[in-house]
Amino acid sequence: MDFSLDIYQEDASVLRSLRAFLESEGLMGAEIRMSHRAYEIRWRNKKSILRIATNLVDRTVVKRQQLQAVIDYLESRITGDDFVRVMNEEVVSRRRKGSIRELLSLRMTRSEAIAMRQRRASRSAAELRRKPVTIAWK
Repeated sequence: MDFSLDIYQEDASVLRSLRAFLESEGLMGAEIRMSHRAYEIRWRNKKSILRIATNLVDRTVVKRQQLQAVIDYLESRITGDDFVRVMNEEVVSRRRKGSIRELLSLRMTRSEAIAMRQRRASRSAAELRRKPVTIAWK
């Protein structure tokens, strides 16, 4: 599952203050831009997202469940489907804007999914090594 941490706010000064705080914690690289009639700040790096969520989870009230779900997913404590369920519950309770997402059949944690992907890649590479190579000369 690929995702980013996006924070929207109508007041750009709030995002500038947040960025300054996070930069003081060593998290650089976030740009603030106008998006969807609000200001947006975005991070895509998973290590940065985990550090940001960890720094903010105890400092927020409304988005606490969402940040905790991000932490739990990135630290492989919940499955991808569990993550989607939390976000859907936040939409229903109006603590999150957006639409209800379909469950993705991600019944494994992030680390389990990474391990499975690595096993598949290893098997594919082993199969390629066993196949005879035919070189045709003209």
